[in-house]
Amino acid sequence: MTSVKGSVTKGSFQLDYLTAIAYTTNTDPGLGGFFFVVHSKKYWNSVKPTELQKSSQNQYFTQVQFSGKPSNVVICYLLLARKNGQKIEKSHLDDLSNYILDIFITLKDLFTPNKAVQNGLTAPITFDKGNDTDIMNMIPPNVKEFVEPGYLQFRAYAENGYPNAMCLGVRMKVNSPEHICIGGLANNLHKFGTCSDFTGWAGKSSDTIDNDEATGHAHSQEDISSSILIFYR
Repeated sequence: MTSVKGSVTKGSFQLDYLTAIAYTTNTDPGLGGFFFVVHSKKYWNSVKPTELQKSSQNQYFTQVQFSGKPSNVVICYLLLARKNGQKIEKSHLDDLSNYILDIFITLKDLFTPNKAVQNGLTAPITFDKGNDTDIMNMIPPNVKEFVEPGYLQFRAYAENGYPNAMCLGVRMKVNSPEHICIGGLANNLHKFGTCSDFTGWAGKSSDTIDNDEATGHAHSQEDISSSILIFYR
């Protein structure tokens, strides 16, 4: 078994591949695993793997490891077959990569949903205690323009497609829920590296968290340290 590694770029898209080819006889097809990752910083805001390498291999099976913290990438596997002893050259793999990239360069919006659209379930609410003003006072000032109070929203999507489970007391106008809603992933996973109930509630690295008031992109420390109880029937 032999392996070939390569990379092909087309426009603002890149495909990195690693293939492992098992050669049998001149009359039987040889099988190969074609592992590849497609990424685009410009259109998908991709964080590509830092390394694409074999982690284990025997005569019939290969495992490939993608290192780092990849996000907004497409990772795929294809099974290759060679016929009548025909050797698979690196040029064949590059041609295949170019063919695959021709498909993906048409999907520029794959990880960038419309910022003006939210498809999550929303429902108007009434308050037994508190009101819309109380809710808005808890929202960080830099993101207040992105919400409308008086609603409960399930499944709010960030700009890169990461979902947040629930927005309490508000619904999103655009795709920036990580500083407002609960249960999800940070919008820039490679920057924040967090997923939790209160992802993004601490704001950005430039924010200073106040004990009692929301500031910048951050909730107050009182909110961050709170527990949220949800009762339903």
